[in-house]
Amino acid sequence: MHNDLVLITSKIDTLFTRAMHTRYWLVVVDDHFDQQYNFFFTASKRATASAQFRSIR
Repeated sequence: MHNDLVLITSKIDTLFTRAMHTRYWLVVVDDHFDQQYNFFFTASKRATASAQFRSIR
């Protein structure tokens, strides 16, 4: 598990470019079919807007 953590943090360091007006987020998905966790790193410029489509209480 330690090796996985080192790999993930090194990937984040290379992908996180600290560009101005950019949003970064990390998504962790529990893939219960393959019994593993998938990690997705996404970057988006400020011009891209997100819309809320559902609110659950």
